[in-house]
Amino acid sequence: MVKEKDDEMVSLKETSERLMDIFMELEESGGELTPELEAGLARFTENRKVKAERIVKFTRRMKTQAAALKVEASEITAMASRKAKAASNLERYLLAEMQALGEKKMHTDLFTISRARIGIPRIETDVPVEKLPEKFLRVIPEERRLDKKIALAIMKADSKVPVEPGIYDVELAGCKFRVTVSERLSVS
Repeated sequence: MVKEKDDEMVSLKETSERLMDIFMELEESGGELTPELEAGLARFTENRKVKAERIVKFTRRMKTQAAALKVEASEITAMASRKAKAASNLERYLLAEMQALGEKKMHTDLFTISRARIGIPRIETDVPVEKLPEKFLRVIPEERRLDKKIALAIMKADSKVPVEPGIYDVELAGCKFRVTVSERLSVS
């Protein structure tokens, strides 16, 4: 004999299937509602309503939690952004202090803090590409433009590369170049 599941353990789908079975039996009996069919109908109709109500409660709770998590995630993202901005501002402040005092490196008990140049200096010129000497150019088929790496190498060879942060005008081979040197903090 197959043991019936307890009403609490029956899924909504199974409850719906049992109700359909009761409806089929009701039809087969010529519409006569026997006390057994009536009891089953009442039990499974109520069970189905309870399960449906629980599902709706659960889905509403999940949606409320999801909305709260979205708000919390937004707040956490904003907080992370504020903290990153504060850290960046403090690093810029420390760099400015070191630059103002001409300090290149600072040793503390925990860290060695130094000023580090950001990449290669930015080099620009108002001289049209056509008038630049060949040694400053990198020729790409159909295009001529200033090769900043070569220009920097030439400036280094002529000891004309500025070291301190700032914007400088450097003249080489009769051409005026604008060189921007930037720094950032390096902590080790």
